[in-house]
Amino acid sequence: MPIKADAVGGSSQIPGGMRLTFGPGSSDLNPENDQTLLDIAKRAKADPALSVTITAWAPGTNEDPSTPRRLSLDRALAARAVLINAGIPSERIYAVARGFLGIEGAPPDRVDIIMAYPKKTPEGTPTLPPPAANAATTAGAKAERAKATAPP
Repeated sequence: MPIKADAVGGSSQIPGGMRLTFGPGSSDLNPENDQTLLDIAKRAKADPALSVTITAWAPGTNEDPSTPRRLSLDRALAARAVLINAGIPSERIYAVARGFLGIEGAPPDRVDIIMAYPKKTPEGTPTLPPPAANAATTAGAKAERAKATAPP
């Protein structure tokens, strides 16, 4: 995906990683976002045990859940592509498209990137790191979705 010099967005540090923001309705990366991803790739290359979780959101409504889901997927895949092109193996990158679920309390047009060491199950296989959204936010989003789809 080409980098667009005029794409809206930025980057900031969050606990455990970085946040990229996007313009409304866009998955275009700007030079600042690209540099942030390259810095993440550099760190991940220096420590092959680290995994990278990309969790993406986009605003939307219960009436049209697929549009924000597709946009958030485009954002996650754009970030993933930069990391892969920088030399991070795809099996170390977990991309999660959240759509508008769990969007409360943070910019709606965003991608959160968390680097962590995968946890191992008792059998020794790695498990996915948890998504960036907390359980209370996810539970609230599920309750809102259930309320919106319940018969009158």
